Amino acid sequence: MMKQNPLVLNVVFYIVILKPRCGGPDWPTSVSCGIMRLDLLPIMLGTLPVVTYLVPLVLSGTFMYLDGIMDTESKEYPWANFMVSFCMILSALVQYALLIYAASHIEQTMRERKDEIDAIPIDQEVKNADDDDIEMINLSLEVSKWEQLPAWVKMCLVLSLLTMTISCYIVYFFGDKCFMEYTLTYTIEENLGGSVWNLLKWPLGWAALIMCVLSSLLLLVFSCWAKKGAVKKMNYNHSGGNLG
Repeated sequence: MMKQNPLVLNVVFYIVILKPRCGGPDWPTSVSCGIMRLDLLPIMLGTLPVVTYLVPLVLSGTFMYLDGIMDTESKEYPWANFMVSFCMILSALVQYALLIYAASHIEQTMRERKDEIDAIPIDQEVKNADDDDIEMINLSLEVSKWEQLPAWVKMCLVLSLLTMTISCYIVYFFGDKCFMEYTLTYTIEENLGGSVWNLLKWPLGWAALIMCVLSSLLLLVFSCWAKKGAVKKMNYNHSGGNLG
């Protein structure tokens, strides 16, 4: 269907799939269309809607930079802070409008061309991969039920939750005591003494960072354990329960 109407459907594909997943890059859409050997001009035109989303974001960054420029003791552009908020709100509204527009086209296409969609042959390799992913997710949920977890795995989860909670509360309530002031116009050499680690204040800043890293490591341990258990159970199921 993209070959029949590459302009409209490329816009829809870009807005709905790529934007929420990876923040708005248009090149994966162009690559996908190139793999299908679609015409270049419709592809280029179809990815242009990214401009309507990027312009407010670029302006937000520009005004954020201007807001950090100081003239002696006051800001050189005091109005820039308002423009940052305005452009961020504008970008959110544009994204919302584009998503609504895309959703309406998808719904219309699925309704009007349902027979064509149903007639598209299913790629068996892709289907098998999707089935394996679904099975892996279900098995991971099964092996990670709280009542079935070993004591040390439960301890990892509890400690991960506690350390991350403490880290977040420290940063939220004592942010000014955790980090040095740093804006877009600052440099590491001039404002942080040449080391990025000077951004952290002792002891709260380092405590928050250490707890965040510790929480992430504990969660990683649990994830690896759950994945290993799910893989083992999947192999057992596929072998008909005859693993040695």
